[in-house]
Amino acid sequence: TRMSVQNDGDSALANMEGADPALAQDFVTKAYGDLAYAGGGGGWSLVTETTAARSAVNNEFILVNVATCVITLPAPAINTRVGIKVIIATVTDIQIKTSGAGITIDGTDYSATGLALSAQYEQINLISDGTNWFIY
Repeated sequence: TRMSVQNDGDSALANMEGADPALAQDFVTKAYGDLAYAGGGGGWSLVTETTAARSAVNNEFILVNVATCVITLPAPAINTRVGIKVIIATVTDIQIKTSGAGITIDGTDYSATGLALSAQYEQINLISDGTNWFIY
């Protein structure tokens, strides 16, 4: 299922492909507070990951529903952002990697060994300055 969430500062708007509009509104009402939102750039594209690897894209919020997964961030570009939240109860090995050597997350190169997420409901939001990634 793919879903977009937009926030104008006072309200949220959801668009869930092929879903009943009431279901999308119910999702926003119950879950929006758990989704981090950085204003001024539009909404997130929500995806649920159930495979062992994912190449993230800009404005993507990934719900990880698999015990072992490597998520590779896109190449850095100004204001590119990615959000990741673990929703599976048992985590074995979830890693976030940068797209190449020398690209850092908060000053550490995670191109070979990824930044680990190790617990259910752990969440990380990342934004790029065009060169590297930063946790916010």
